Amino acid sequence: MPNWPHRARHRSGGDVVRSDSSRISSFRLSTWKTRVPEILVAALVVCLVAMPAITWAFEPAKFDPAVGEGTTLSINSKVTHSSALTSNGTPVSPLREPTWGDYTDYTFTWDIKNMNEPGTTQAPLELTLNFPANATPVSDLTASDFQLPSGWRITSLTKESATSYSVKVSVPDTSTSGTIKAVKRAHVPAQGQPGAPANGTTLWASSSASATPVPDITLQPGDYYFTPDSGNACSGVFQYQWRLSSGAWLADIKLGDAKGQRKIILDDDQPVAGTGPNSIRVVDGNGNDITSQVLSKMASWDPNDSSEPFKGNPYKAYYPNTRWLQSANWRVDTSSYTGDTWLPANSVVTIRKHGRHLNCVAGIATDWQTDRPVIAALEIVRPAMPVEDAATDAFLVGKEEDQGSWCENKIYYTDIFSDHKRQSEFGEIIVSKNGSPSADVQVIGPMTAVPTSQGNGPVAASSGRQAYYHSIAASPNFENELYFYANPVQSGGTGGLMKYNTKTKQITAIPTSGGPGVSSTQSIPLGFDERDRVWIGYSTSAGVSGVLEYVDTKFSYLDLKNGSRTWVQGPTVRTGNASSEVYDITFDAWGNAYVLLDFNNWGKMTGEIWRFSASQWQSGGTLSRSNAQQIIQLDPLSNHRGLAWGPDGKLYAARRGAPYLFAIDMHLDQNTGAITGTPTVEKRAITSRVSTALSGARPVTSLMDPANDLAGCAMGKVTNGGSGPKFKLQKSVIDPKTGAVVEPGKAAPNPVSLATSPVTVRYVVSVSNSGSSDGRHEAITDRVTVPTGFTIEDVLLDGKSQGKSGSFTIPAADLASGKVETHEVVLKLHANMDSVNWTQAQTCGAMNGSYGGGFYNQVNMEGDSDGPANNYGCVPTEPPAELKLVKYIRLPGATTDVTADQEPFASDARYFTLGAGLSGGGAQISGSSPISGQIAVDKKVPAGTYQLFEIPNDNSAHTGAYTWGQQWACYDQNGASIGVTGDNQVNVGVNQSVTCEIRNTPPVKGHVVKTPASPIASNPHIGQTIEPNADGTFNAVYDITVTNTSGFTTDLGEVKDHFTVPAGLEWDGTKMAQVTVRNLPSGAQLYGIVQNVSKDDLARSGGTTIVKTIRKVPNNQSVVFRISIPLKLDPGDGVGSGAYAHSETLGTCENLTTDGQRHTSMKSGIANGVDLEHEDLTYSKIAIQDNIACIPVNVPPPFTPELPGLPLTGGGCARDLFILGGLAMAILGGLGLLRSRHQARMARSDDAGDVMP
Repeated sequence: MPNWPHRARHRSGGDVVRSDSSRISSFRLSTWKTRVPEILVAALVVCLVAMPAITWAFEPAKFDPAVGEGTTLSINSKVTHSSALTSNGTPVSPLREPTWGDYTDYTFTWDIKNMNEPGTTQAPLELTLNFPANATPVSDLTASDFQLPSGWRITSLTKESATSYSVKVSVPDTSTSGTIKAVKRAHVPAQGQPGAPANGTTLWASSSASATPVPDITLQPGDYYFTPDSGNACSGVFQYQWRLSSGAWLADIKLGDAKGQRKIILDDDQPVAGTGPNSIRVVDGNGNDITSQVLSKMASWDPNDSSEPFKGNPYKAYYPNTRWLQSANWRVDTSSYTGDTWLPANSVVTIRKHGRHLNCVAGIATDWQTDRPVIAALEIVRPAMPVEDAATDAFLVGKEEDQGSWCENKIYYTDIFSDHKRQSEFGEIIVSKNGSPSADVQVIGPMTAVPTSQGNGPVAASSGRQAYYHSIAASPNFENELYFYANPVQSGGTGGLMKYNTKTKQITAIPTSGGPGVSSTQSIPLGFDERDRVWIGYSTSAGVSGVLEYVDTKFSYLDLKNGSRTWVQGPTVRTGNASSEVYDITFDAWGNAYVLLDFNNWGKMTGEIWRFSASQWQSGGTLSRSNAQQIIQLDPLSNHRGLAWGPDGKLYAARRGAPYLFAIDMHLDQNTGAITGTPTVEKRAITSRVSTALSGARPVTSLMDPANDLAGCAMGKVTNGGSGPKFKLQKSVIDPKTGAVVEPGKAAPNPVSLATSPVTVRYVVSVSNSGSSDGRHEAITDRVTVPTGFTIEDVLLDGKSQGKSGSFTIPAADLASGKVETHEVVLKLHANMDSVNWTQAQTCGAMNGSYGGGFYNQVNMEGDSDGPANNYGCVPTEPPAELKLVKYIRLPGATTDVTADQEPFASDARYFTLGAGLSGGGAQISGSSPISGQIAVDKKVPAGTYQLFEIPNDNSAHTGAYTWGQQWACYDQNGASIGVTGDNQVNVGVNQSVTCEIRNTPPVKGHVVKTPASPIASNPHIGQTIEPNADGTFNAVYDITVTNTSGFTTDLGEVKDHFTVPAGLEWDGTKMAQVTVRNLPSGAQLYGIVQNVSKDDLARSGGTTIVKTIRKVPNNQSVVFRISIPLKLDPGDGVGSGAYAHSETLGTCENLTTDGQRHTSMKSGIANGVDLEHEDLTYSKIAIQDNIACIPVNVPPPFTPELPGLPLTGGGCARDLFILGGLAMAILGGLGLLRSRHQARMARSDDAGDVMP
């Protein structure tokens, strides 16, 4: 038997993620419980592997990498800043946030728990500390700035940049939890000094911590034994027990016949909780019985599972013919090394399985094979997950006096003479903070239509082209631009949407499609909504029998903010009668629409404003006066033409020819836009009559008539000219390498690694209020775009899932002046390496609002005062690596691999799956070489450490005895060797092409057959009956035929013969059994042949060696040995003893048939058995049975002497008396002999013990 190691090796570094451990219990032919020696513990296999479904005994499932709750390392990072300090650390009074010239103390804290989970090797903690670019530490960070738990030690501290540090901390094995703290003072430069932040800048600090615990998922031995059933030592319960060093996921439990002799039958019963004959019991490290939880998650029980274990049979070298029998299976994801049944550290798993042995009577093997090992394998998996956490801190420097938007405190107007033929101008009405129109009404330029569609103005005032009805609109986000719609008739045929720059006086046409059907006789309402969409209305009329009944104003919009140039149809406003008409439209900041019209109210013209809610307006359809939320009546006159909001929150309307404006107080709630009171209307005069004369336009002085249209930017908000809030929205990425917050709107300088699953990308969103008053910012929309080939698994906002769509909303919130609101966005992804667009994934593009590659994140918010330029963040991916796997077949003893024409071995490569998996879970590849030396798999993979593996696709004759799972060899693209660890792990670098190859040796297939020298015709394993010599002596002669069927010349192993003198016979004195060679093929060689064998040698437990090794046996040729065993009839010591007492048994051999093939047994006759080391048991259905031969012997009846006085034949008296006397002696002695032989067999069975680990 092999000398089994007490414990197998395990990795001391890297990612240990799976384990299986096998235990073997052999049949002990005894009736007492036997303890397995501790030395006989199974070899432990610890490897990270990912298996193809064909070999799965466990149930394949999909799980993200995880470990059991409460068992592994957890880290909580935090970074904070103090209030403003002086240089010596004294708080500035009163307490306030730091600003220019101030100091602040940054405190970095890391709370660590379960730093040393039982059964894990402690990895160092890796920390990062990042200060703001505009607030550098007053001195370099040193170890003295840290507070560490007792025994914890800083092993390295590196200054990565002026504001960034990395630190490594070692933790003693005795520690489980602790807190690390670092405090460092930083300085914000005074205004005007180098490095001083701009007014309204957000200063970011960040920290991170990470560690990768390395679990030791070895399995410790427990109690392993076979307990025979009461009254039947041929059946009983096999017990196996394991103790887990660290926590792990349960994959499967498998049971098998280690030698594949088909002499063990296990009950089909599914295991139940408890300690019964077919049971499982799991007790955690605290002594709690968790069996019910474990069994409740068992995915399947298969009483006829012949598949290999997860990582194969660790006893393959010793038991190549293992026949797996049964399995209990749990769900496991091999890409993440995660299941759903967690076994905590120090759990003890006990399996009890009832079975029975064949060829067994009363605990005694009826053949010589007492070595009947039963193997059990427990398989566990676990990802070696990196544990990490990060934190950020932000504060705002300075406040910005908000001067309002470019048009916030102004209402723009157009003026025109009644004949529509003279030059018109843009004008400004300055509205003061208290809402009164200014006395200074100024003309800022002529309004003329552009003569060409491309718009290259300005246009001379004398050109005389006008915009029809002079409809204008303005948005706070399109600075210095007034939009109008040019009349195609009066502008010489060039009409459409135009914009006029109030600074440069240039007019530019905006080409559009799908535009409104504007005619020369219509009014044109024009206005921007809160989403910067410009709306235009155009009138259509309808009637019956030629009578005009009503006018509809159809509205369309153009989404200028998003670059659209196509008009989109919106709602229709129906005035209800022919003489009513809509003249202008405006919107408030909440999307509610306001239309101005002259309304014919039962023959009486009245100026009215109708308000429609945002939902009414967005739903489309036809809206009429009855649908309006609010109706405001101005005066019983007509010619109402312009509508615009002022900075005081009031809605202003103009009437043609009137030197005043209507100021309507809508009483809008500044958070919701709801009307909170009854709207009121008052007239506010415009008193100025001063204008700037334009050539050919009008007299030098005249009344500025704001009659034709108004435009403003306030949108119902009370801005108060600089005393309001000012919100800035910004998006930043967290650098994947340093953990630093990247400048808003910029891409990360370092790419994200794809070597973890899921891939994780982090961003921060900030909203600052740099204005002079508190306020409420609008809702923020966040949208993520990822490269082709990546799938979003989840998006987390401040730790809460937002789903997989990649789009979500951050709600509106109140924000005090001078404060910053921050949010963390974490993106989790999976990569399909075969479909990734690597060019796209590695490039972040222009960062201008359109996707250009990488993991791109964009935010938008209405009222973002600094615009969209810093609303983007992007993280690129690192370049992939390439990994190729190749299988070679090499014959035993050869120095070169087989070539393609060396069949069947070259094609045997296809029966193995080669694979590689990232050691931390995630990417995995697998495939098969179609022929030796051809590539099995060639894939783009993330750079990282890969566990290489191979498994047979089945346990067939092709692969069942192959030597597989050997050491790999790897080479880079230049052919240079790359180191592979003893556990077959290889590191594959960025942009590196690595080829890894593994060689397999095909199985040596040899078998042995035992036959009598003179077989009968009907059964080659039964000999012709022996007729003993007159003195009772004879020789039992057998042939041993050893055949090589490997397909190549090879060595065959040890041959052993088994023989015990049966009852009724004796060994013939001191003679030796003779072994001769009957056939030795050319070139074959014998090593260690034994030609003379004693009785005791043959009777030894396990048999006696006939030949140690047979070298260089050609394919399909046989070596034949003959063994001649000297025997004689036992004369006995009385009537009923000796050979004749056993003549019936000795004179017959069992003639058996299995699957049409003849064989015999050891039950009768003179039986002889043989073993071949590592015999191929797949070559025949009777691969075990044909190792036995039986020869019957004819035992003549004893001679009965005549009574005294009767005639005696010559010499007969002496002979008969000898026989009689001898018979009497034989009876007495025979009883003792039988007893002693029985005892000897029992002892030999016990000695064989054969209780394997």
